[in-house]
Amino acid sequence: VLSGISIKDKDTLERVVDIILEHGVKNVFVDAGKEGVYCGCYDEQFMLTGPNPDMEGTLGAGDAFVAGVTLGYMKHMDIRKMAKLGQAAAAGVSRLAVRREQGRNHHLGALGQPS
Repeated sequence: VLSGISIKDKDTLERVVDIILEHGVKNVFVDAGKEGVYCGCYDEQFMLTGPNPDMEGTLGAGDAFVAGVTLGYMKHMDIRKMAKLGQAAAAGVSRLAVRREQGRNHHLGALGQPS
């Protein structure tokens, strides 16, 4: 949306990141789903695969990723470390969401009613 280009493949993804960087943004992170996160800054662009591409619970994972990246930025980390910290935070929230859901389902009967 920011670039005016729809991302359809790796070439358009790279172009979108280039356009955003040309507008003065220092670090760009694009969620690439199961592939990971595509990252770009003034001197490099790369795909960082996630620690667990089959994360089941994604509720809050995006927010946790942004929080991890923000913390990394505040601690003057490079873009790779920021992205890895964001992914670690997202994975942690994902594990918590799955455990919470498993615990909730354990107490429900076949029709979703408390047993």
